Amino acid sequence: MVCFSYDPRHMGDCVVDLNGPPFRLQFVKDRGKILAYLAPPGEPENWWFLNDLLEATRAVLPAPEFKLAAVGRRLRENFSLLADALGPQLERTREELERRKELRIRAICSRRDL
Repeated sequence: MVCFSYDPRHMGDCVVDLNGPPFRLQFVKDRGKILAYLAPPGEPENWWFLNDLLEATRAVLPAPEFKLAAVGRRLRENFSLLADALGPQLERTREELERRKELRIRAICSRRDL
């Protein structure tokens, strides 16, 4: 299933949702940049940024990519990994995303103390 929304009042930004068996995929065009978010099939409210998922599963934060071809290539190259992360390994993925989020919060808070 594909859903599409477009709003010319917001500088032509748009959202495309793709729903398939391994995961839900959302492309967001915001100020000319293409962002990709993924969600487990049964949890439509839990969207995670593609780079965050790749960092959680590969332990390396990929360089930002905002062109459709580059984002598409990143999705294609990591499709099996992402399907596994949002399927059989979902709890492990969720825990790792939360752990990394906490680390970022601590790092930000420690900078404020300087």
